[in-house]
Parts: sequence; structure tokens; C-alpha cells
Amino acid sequence: MTTNRKIKVCHIISFISYSLFIEAIGQFLDKEEYEISFIFLNPDVSPIERALVEGGYRVEHIDYRGRKQFLSTVYRLRKLLKNIGPDIVHTHLVDASMAGLVAARTLGIKRRLHTRHHGAECHIYYPHGVYYDKLINRLSSRIIATTGIVRDILVDREGANEKKVRVIPYGYDLSRFDGNEQVTNELADKYGLRGHYPVIGMISRFVELKGIQYVIPAFARISKEYPDAKLVLANASGDYAKVVNSLLERELSANQYVKIVFETKIFDLYSNFDIFLHVPVTRDAEAFGQTYIEALYAEIPSVLTIAGIAPDFIRDGENAVVVPYCDSDAIYAAMQSLLKDEELRKRITKDSKNAVCKLFGGESLAIELDNVYVDLMSSYSK
Repeated sequence: MTTNRKIKVCHIISFISYSLFIEAIGQFLDKEEYEISFIFLNPDVSPIERALVEGGYRVEHIDYRGRKQFLSTVYRLRKLLKNIGPDIVHTHLVDASMAGLVAARTLGIKRRLHTRHHGAECHIYYPHGVYYDKLINRLSSRIIATTGIVRDILVDREGANEKKVRVIPYGYDLSRFDGNEQVTNELADKYGLRGHYPVIGMISRFVELKGIQYVIPAFARISKEYPDAKLVLANASGDYAKVVNSLLERELSANQYVKIVFETKIFDLYSNFDIFLHVPVTRDAEAFGQTYIEALYAEIPSVLTIAGIAPDFIRDGENAVVVPYCDSDAIYAAMQSLLKDEELRKRITKDSKNAVCKLFGGESLAIELDNVYVDLMSSYSK
């Protein structure tokens, strides 16, 4: 697009430490066309804020610790937005969207949009949260859904105007996903993975919707055929931990698995896996599922259920082995097939990295965001 001046877009984000997606917004949008600023609602200055400052962006911080500060935060946002003078306000996550969209609307800013980063969690676990989601939808001139599944939740469950909703997947600087062989080897030593085959990896929080309870019995069967097999459970914390830990103690010996609560070099961990598993229990258990992208980019043979972004690019037998939901027998059979069928492993990993690069690069994200911003600029006078 060509205008007489740069389009000012202000992103408002809450409760986030780091995000490759947010970083990519600043990195890939055309700096000749856009002037991008960021306002973070965080209790402390986060690493992503520091990174964006180093990148030369205007970054404002509001000390925000919860909704008791809602009114004062709206007031502070109004002052900042008056000073910034954005053409478009783009919000992310619930608290930032509530406060940011209210502030923008009361200032008469008509070009308001939010990216919906969560899925059906409120419908399942927090029904009162659906009220906030619906209010955010009404306050937005446009809504970005990260997947087709999120679009369906917005339109079918929450009554959002489908004409306002646009599906734009996350985009990244995918070079940030590249592993380092030396670091991969260091992690193998750190977590006792050397000498084990197969190493089966999961990177999922310990929550019921992730399906870990179906993986553990399947792995127990694999370990009877492969005594040196090892199960790696990364991001090993969450409200389902008691059930997961009980299953681990009952089904496996202590040397057959490792739990990793937090690992900063997570991209380097993937290359230690012979098979990767991600098996959410329902189609809408994920809003996106970045781990699908990470695993295929790392070219790790993967056993997956279809959730989040998966319906948009995962194909059974082409780039992964797809299994039914909540099915330990199917997970076991899929792992067994991958371990015994070298041709299958080669086939599903051959073009997986290229497919990810085509769909989820930062360049694609920038093009899609530009289209939405152009639409907003032409649809609403300031």
C-alpha cells in the first residue's frame, strides 16, 4: 500500500514474557509503510519489551497485576494513546483487549482489532469468561482468528459477526527455530538421553486436554519391545500433574522417563527425539499449537491428533501420522509403525520444513496483517 505518511499501529499486550510472534510483527511489517508501537501490561519489564526497545520501537510499560487495576489502566492507556495518536489499535490477550479496546473506543478510535489467542477454554472451564470474550468481540472493528477452529468458536459459539473475522496464522522468523548441534548434544547429556532408543518426546503442559494420559500407557507398551526407550516430558507442570505423575509411577520405572519443567533452549531439544508426540483430546483443545510447527520444522517424525492449526496443514501419511483422539492403542500402533518403517519416516519428514516455511514465515504474516490494516484504513475515517 502507498500513503502520504506512515500508518501508525499501536499493539497492546498483556501478561507476556516473550513471544516470537509479537517480535515478528515488528520485524516483518514494512517500516516504510508502518510506524509500530507497543504497550505492555505486565507486572515487570519483560524480555520481549527489552528486545523491542533494542530493535528501535517505541515501547511503553504499564505496571499491571490484575483486574483490580482495570479502571486506572484504562485511564493510563487513554493518556498514552492520545500521545501516540495511532490510526489503528491492535490488542492481544484478554486483559489487554478489555482495557485497550475500551480506552480506544472512548477516545473515538474507530479502527480497533484484536487477535484471539485462545480457543474454547472459557466454554469448557470458565463459563464466566465467555462474557469477556463476547464483549471484546463487540468492541472490535475486526477480529483476527489464528486458526479456522478459533474462527468457528468466535462465530458459532460466541455469535461474532463472521464478516469481521479474518483467519491469520502466526508467523515467525523461522531461523529462530534452528537448532544447534552442540547445544542438542549438551541437552542429551543434561537429561540423560544418550544411549537410549527410541527417545519419544512431548512438549506439553500437564493439563488434561493435552492427552498425556493416553501417551504414557502407549509408551509403556513400546518400552517392553525397546528396553532402552526413554520418554521426555517437557513443560512438565500444570493442574493435571497429580494424575500424570501417578500414571508415570504405575506404568514406568524412574529411568524410563524424564520430566523437564522448563528449558530455555527448547528448539535444540527436538533434535534429540526419534519420535515427537502431540495428542490433544479434542479438535478445539488448542487455539493454535506452535509445537506442531516446531516439530515439523525440526523434521522429527510426528504422531499427532488434529487440533488448533493442524487441520490447516497436517496431512496423515504425508507430513505426520495422525491418530484418533484419546486412543492409547492408536498412539502405540503409530509409534510402532514409525520405528519399523524407514520409508514412512522419510516420507513424512521429506518436505515438512519447506511446508512450514511457506505457511508460517514472517513474510506471510506481514502480508496478511497489511491486508487487514489496509481494509481498516479504507473502511473507517479517523
